[in-house]
Amino acid sequence: MFGSLLTTLGMITKVFINQNFWICVVGQVFAAIGQPFLLNAPTKLAAVWFGDKERVAAITIAVAASALGAAIGFLIPSMFVNNDDK
Repeated sequence: MFGSLLTTLGMITKVFINQNFWICVVGQVFAAIGQPFLLNAPTKLAAVWFGDKERVAAITIAVAASALGAAIGFLIPSMFVNNDDK
């Protein structure tokens, strides 16, 4: 919950309160502080919810989903930003 809260606070700071570069940097710092809490979640979740023979598959799927989510996060904004100099 703490990691999600910090990541959300960072996103809100970067998107809605973005008045200058340093406000954006502060938002990125909030998101960066929250990331270690989220990146360790798949192993903890697999240890609690899955049996010994299922843990490796559960961790693999969770980590792959995280990487896929990041890739989608890089691709989607490029669909909305154009490079016209008009």
